Amino acid sequence: MTRRSGFTNGLALIVVLAIGCGGGADKGTTDGRATENDGGATFADVSSEAMAEEDAAADGPTSEDGGGNDGGLTTDDGGDGGTSDAGPSDGGGEDSGNGDSGVADPFPQAFGVFAVFTEEFADFGRAMGFSDLAGYQDWAGGRMKELGATWTRSNLQFVWDLVEPEVGDPFDWMASRGGDEVFAGAARHGVHYLAVFHEGSGPKSVSDPQHPMLRNPLEDLTAYKRFVKAAVERYDGDGVDDNPYGIVIKHWQAGNETPGWTDSGRNAGDYVAWFSAIAEAAREADPEARMVVIASTDATRGDPLHEQVVPKLAAAGVRFDAIDLHHWGTAKDFTMSAVPEYRSALQDLGLPDVELWSCEHGTNVGTPVERPGQCSPACNQNQVCVPGLSQCRDRCASDASCPAFRPHCDTDTGLCNLAEQTQADQARSLVYRYVVNRALGVKRIMWNNLAAWHCFSGMCGGFFDLVGLVADGYGPGETAADVGRKRLSFHSYRMLAERTDAPVAEQLGEVSTGDPAVHVYSYRNFSTGKVGFVAWADSVGQATLDFSDAEAMVTGLITDADGVPLRSETIGPSGGKVAVDLDPDPVWIEERL
Repeated sequence: MTRRSGFTNGLALIVVLAIGCGGGADKGTTDGRATENDGGATFADVSSEAMAEEDAAADGPTSEDGGGNDGGLTTDDGGDGGTSDAGPSDGGGEDSGNGDSGVADPFPQAFGVFAVFTEEFADFGRAMGFSDLAGYQDWAGGRMKELGATWTRSNLQFVWDLVEPEVGDPFDWMASRGGDEVFAGAARHGVHYLAVFHEGSGPKSVSDPQHPMLRNPLEDLTAYKRFVKAAVERYDGDGVDDNPYGIVIKHWQAGNETPGWTDSGRNAGDYVAWFSAIAEAAREADPEARMVVIASTDATRGDPLHEQVVPKLAAAGVRFDAIDLHHWGTAKDFTMSAVPEYRSALQDLGLPDVELWSCEHGTNVGTPVERPGQCSPACNQNQVCVPGLSQCRDRCASDASCPAFRPHCDTDTGLCNLAEQTQADQARSLVYRYVVNRALGVKRIMWNNLAAWHCFSGMCGGFFDLVGLVADGYGPGETAADVGRKRLSFHSYRMLAERTDAPVAEQLGEVSTGDPAVHVYSYRNFSTGKVGFVAWADSVGQATLDFSDAEAMVTGLITDADGVPLRSETIGPSGGKVAVDLDPDPVWIEERL
């Protein structure tokens, strides 16, 4: 088998990025084509020869058969839901089905990072001195271990047209943006994968010579199910027709983001048919396969497609194990406010065990560069098309002509941009996002990204160029000397994960403080039985906590550039309580041992 890097048969992979006026960022698809970052180069093929030779000997044809409104999710009758998770090294766990089977969740980890091991970070890798993808992956795997992050996801490794260029061809498991090579990088470092089946093209997709349409899987579900079954069989770890690299994948997502489905002219009924076909084929190969529903791009409200798809899947008795809700935005936009709505709807459907994940999640450093959108009719010369809204507005002339929530005027584009965010802003928001949204009921959150993309979607300095946990030399105030330097958010992530991740501590929930501007969340450590707290205040405040007669250790979750907490102190008890002064910098409070 010949290793193919990035593209196959002239099919270009493109991406559309739209940053909304309210500060959020929606990353979706257009015309049903495969989408992800097309802004940077991919690594050269030199890292793949041994893998390709081994794969050629082991691999062969495996071709056995195998709309809405914004009002929130509605409910219906029926359906199965919820299973426990299985990880890549344990071969899967017993499926718990509905209700509590008494079987412990074999993979409860909540902390992950999106797109860590893919080819898209070649510019960063070369700047770090790595000559091939494997070198970059080993660096990335080391950083994931340091972070305590054990999950990842990427969405272009199962584009049907690339893996099987002509129906009936032998499957090429490296052809779709790295495939085996990407998954193997994660497997080497003990990181679990959520793999995504790409949605292909739909009836409204537009083809052109440079960007031909993909096949629509709905037009040949028999062939598509054969492809899905072969993929799941290759990675299920059961010893039958497995890949030769020790890769085990137990979690599969049907589609990347909802705009990629609806914008190409397909509806909720179409998605249910597609998801059902994938779920059936996947579980024929691996009865333990877990299925994740396509992601929304705005976790502040119920997604219109989810609103229809979730009840339809439930009514049809098609088991799904998680729903993905992507969530970006400014540092202040950290709460996934639609989560209670989803949890309530799932409860009403009799699916309390279906999980909510956020597999692309984050906020930026610096000020994202924006480019005008496309309005119809076109704006006049004194106006600019606001991206995301597709509305014409007067061009700004100076900062004074911009609103408070978008205070900076870019006189070149005429757009008002968001306020600058510091590394500390990003780090604070990261802590808030993991703490608050997990308490709301989000089981797993994957940050966008470890190292940031470079010139994502061809727009250098945009939102997705600025979200990484590690500097790439292109961020605000960065130079080539900063490449690989950990941002403050990296240290905050590490400290939070090691104290609060699900295998480490049980979430006890939010503690009532009597002050809505003071926030305290408690966790019980499984090993010691001790209770610790993450706490902060919107401005300044104080939390009084029950602490027996022990002293309290207060450790800042915001650090200096070297990862040293900015706050470290011991507070003595008074009457079995400790009073801790708080500000927006979150802290960890625990009993001094």
